[in-house]
Amino acid sequence: MRKFALYNCNGECYDLNDLKFFMYSPSDLGFKRDTNFIQIGSYFKPYNDNIKQPVPKGVIRFKNPDAYEKYYQFSRFISKTPLTLKYTPGSTTYCLECIISELDKKEIEGSGLHCEIKFVGLGYWYRLHSMEAGIDVEGGKIYDYTYPYTYADSGAGTVSLNVDSNMESPTVIYIYGPVINPTWKHYLNNMIVETGRCEVEIEAGHCLVIDCSGSPFSITEQDAYNHVIYDRYDESDKTTDRFVFLRAGRNRISVAQDGVTIPKLKVEARVLYETV
Repeated sequence: MRKFALYNCNGECYDLNDLKFFMYSPSDLGFKRDTNFIQIGSYFKPYNDNIKQPVPKGVIRFKNPDAYEKYYQFSRFISKTPLTLKYTPGSTTYCLECIISELDKKEIEGSGLHCEIKFVGLGYWYRLHSMEAGIDVEGGKIYDYTYPYTYADSGAGTVSLNVDSNMESPTVIYIYGPVINPTWKHYLNNMIVETGRCEVEIEAGHCLVIDCSGSPFSITEQDAYNHVIYDRYDESDKTTDRFVFLRAGRNRISVAQDGVTIPKLKVEARVLYETV
């Protein structure tokens, strides 16, 4: 059975399979292309070919009794943006960061209020993966609602992930101190495709974070509470790629340093999908 759930920026959740506020008639879960063409004889060559912004929609039934109150509670809930829509069509869950572009309201009909709702994606549909190396994890690490998967990687200073999407997928790389001048390499099907280096010393309890999951990209030093201590972008080697995007196939990321030990590593990957 397919499932929908909606989270606001405070981590609060509406289970849209709950009969009190059930979402039905979902649509626009596929994709549309935004493509220009140039005609060459009888052939049309595409250029500026992009996947359009996801805009799924559906209808939420706020059930009697207290349908109006359920509606107003929901309207307050969705004001805490950005939102995350989770869609589980089978055994796999996909996420979409979004806002609500329209929440319709009519009078009560039958068993409650039937309100059309339209979402606007702030990115593409994705699945979140987290991989660790060198960090003590008993039986793999189990994450909260944004990380519904379990991973463990035994390779020293190396993590890997098979990616089934053709879209380039951003990552956040955490290299834990103590480290001196850390370097990182991204292999795709055993071939190096991206490298990075930072001329910096990170003390124990801190980590170097290389983040291309948002805008702007960043390289920072953070403490154990994920607070940014220093901006380390200027210390990064700008002759290297630095930022890692996963691609279709076997991806492997490894780290090293000028010190004597192999650094501890965590990689969070947001694998993007054109359609779900």
